[in-house]
Amino acid sequence: MSISNLLGHFGVHVPRYITLDGQMIRDGVVTTATGALHHPSHGPVTVVTPHTFHDGVEAAVRDNASRRATASGVIGITPTTPARWFNDPAEVDRHDAAVRAVLPGFALNPAGTAKTTAPPSWSGVINTGRGRFAVTIHTRTDGGLPRIEPTRPRRLGKYRAGRWVPAPHIFTNQNLCIADDADWNPDEHTVAVAALWTAHWYAAYTEWFMTDRWPQDGYHPR
Repeated sequence: MSISNLLGHFGVHVPRYITLDGQMIRDGVVTTATGALHHPSHGPVTVVTPHTFHDGVEAAVRDNASRRATASGVIGITPTTPARWFNDPAEVDRHDAAVRAVLPGFALNPAGTAKTTAPPSWSGVINTGRGRFAVTIHTRTDGGLPRIEPTRPRRLGKYRAGRWVPAPHIFTNQNLCIADDADWNPDEHTVAVAALWTAHWYAAYTEWFMTDRWPQDGYHPR
């Protein structure tokens, strides 16, 4: 075990990187002359940005809406139907290009029509080096933190003493809790960020599956 990996197991925060197939690594990464991050064995990698694993009940999705003040002074929500973000092909292309740059095995599942309430999603396989996991990343109509649906296997956890134990940091609906809503900045982040957080989640999950210990509650560099 490398020094970086050892420090990570003891809670010391070291940079985390994701390979093109979704494996997390902590060391051996160098910056090339062009500014890209590269690992001698794994090739191009991408750094994981700060985020926090949670659990509980997944936040509800608010469709595109405008905030307004009522006569009583209470803030209300007025739904609006036009101009969903994913009706702009250039915006969808921006997200898709970002995803393909970090996890090229992921594929776009386009939205339906301009009137659809289902925004686009991306599906692919995360290879942690200890297992392969199919997942779908669902974007939200309100632009919030994407929903992460495990598809194969769907139920994540393990049997312990004959009793099923669900994985930590998973919502009651079985979706993955990859970050706090406050970690997500829709003005800066693309679906690629959620994909990297998902790969980090699965790296922690496979560690927990083998050792009964969840190695970290996200990534918080000091």
